[in-house]
Amino acid sequence: MNRSLKKVAVTGGLSSGKTSVCRILEALGAYVVESDEVCHRLLQTSPHVIEAVLALLGPDVVGPQGLDRSEIANKVFNHFELLHSLESVLHPLIYEEIDRQYAQCVEDGTHLLFAVELPLLYETGMEGHFDRVLAVFAEREICERRYLTEHVDLKDYERRMQRQLAVEIKMKRADLVIVNNGSMEELRERTHDVFETLTKCK
Repeated sequence: MNRSLKKVAVTGGLSSGKTSVCRILEALGAYVVESDEVCHRLLQTSPHVIEAVLALLGPDVVGPQGLDRSEIANKVFNHFELLHSLESVLHPLIYEEIDRQYAQCVEDGTHLLFAVELPLLYETGMEGHFDRVLAVFAEREICERRYLTEHVDLKDYERRMQRQLAVEIKMKRADLVIVNNGSMEELRERTHDVFETLTKCK
């Protein structure tokens, strides 16, 4: 049983490369949890969450496949009180699931690191929940360019970034920082160095 398994939060700005860093960490031997995937699963399968969302937002957020995340986002992102109410339902359950997977990972003893991709780590005040925080940073122009490879325009980018802590503040508060302004090969090298640091330090 690996009780010394480090629990690391990976955070940073939108399209900074958090997911890429987590995939590299996973290839190196880390167990990786994506908080967005946990949230998606809760919205699709948790009766408590589904009931709470319907009570909060009404039947308009239901699509052919169940709760429609894009419709939920449209309803809450410009309404702080609704967003706060939704997050008060989701966030405790997300962290509960993270803790469950961490306990299982410790029990299994087969991984070298436990990493969680958490875009809103500091915004939820949960940095103390982790042994280390790794922030991924990229210049804004680069983030915007990456974002546009998968999205039509920057409207949602601006809207989502407005509710996040400034990336410069995240960098200052983090234990480790990866700057991701270059190539994928450079990112692999930097992530490998961070992985070595995290798995060797006590």
